[in-house]
Amino acid sequence: LGCHHEVLSVAGFLSARNPLVIAPDARRSQWQLAREEIVRTVGFVSDHLVWALLLSDWAQLNTGQRRHMAQRYGLVFERMNEALKERQLLAESLQAAGLISKEVMRERMDSRRRAQWPLVIAALVGGMYPNILIVDRVGERCTSEDLAEKANTLRYQTLQRHHSKQDSMCYPKPVNMHPNSICFGADQYRCPYMAFFNSQQTTKLYAYDASEVTPWSLLLLSTEEPKYEETASEGHIVVGGWARFQCSNAAVMELIHGVRAAWARLLARKVVDRSWKHEDS
Repeated sequence: LGCHHEVLSVAGFLSARNPLVIAPDARRSQWQLAREEIVRTVGFVSDHLVWALLLSDWAQLNTGQRRHMAQRYGLVFERMNEALKERQLLAESLQAAGLISKEVMRERMDSRRRAQWPLVIAALVGGMYPNILIVDRVGERCTSEDLAEKANTLRYQTLQRHHSKQDSMCYPKPVNMHPNSICFGADQYRCPYMAFFNSQQTTKLYAYDASEVTPWSLLLLSTEEPKYEETASEGHIVVGGWARFQCSNAAVMELIHGVRAAWARLLARKVVDRSWKHEDS
């Protein structure tokens, strides 16, 4: 997909820990404003994309500049360095396996100018599916600036799947967005579906490390083949019995299946012939 640098950065953080400081601090409102600026830059409400951009900036700074950046955004200095190291180790492993080239390793990471963020979202969906949240608004839109109050205006649900993989045994399960997430307190998304890395039961069932997705990323990169369902009044494209997109013309399914088949062939060839430069195809 041409977004290797950003995906490596995301993987570095997932191998380490979330770098955002959440402890009570007088600078919290300043941190929030700085983080919102990053969200506007990447164009998505996303933990993963924010991490990728922060790490790209971090890699180009000296120690003193990194400490200043940590103070500006409310970052744990050690966790940022840990993520950068994990990223490097993963990149070296992928190079040794023949999955990325030496040229990629030598490229300067500059996500601010080069990143194609919708493609990064597509890669995240492909890697995290079926961890998909549905987001619904509950009541009126919140006018308060308090993040906790904003968080109460949205409801998150995931599909609880049964080990038997029977659709009849699956059901929606409420989930809360963790307060350490960039998505906590968001009051709107462009798409009502989100990909998340994991969930954990503490005082509540929380989703960690989430990103809003795009419809095409789910339709083309999910591991389950989309299906067209039609009723007397309308039609929908359904992914995994969970994500639903209104569509009035079933002919689009030919395009979706064709792109998915081409993508599968590309992946199959790359696995067999790691020296093949798929970006030139």
